[in-house]
Amino acid sequence: MNQDNKDTLREEYDFCGGVRGKHHEAYSKGTNVVVLERDVAEDFKDSAAVKQNQDADIRCR
Repeated sequence: MNQDNKDTLREEYDFCGGVRGKHHEAYSKGTNVVVLERDVAEDFKDSAAVKQNQDADIRCR
């Protein structure tokens, strides 16, 4: 990266339709982020599939 341009955005980054603070309220209530290993993530198509698997695992305990 050219140090002269370190504070500029690329042309393809277009935030003109963005809404500042859109998710602030939800995140202020707390969040949990889980990063899955690539091979594990390949087995789940979305977060609902992960939750379903976790719920089933918890019921089996």
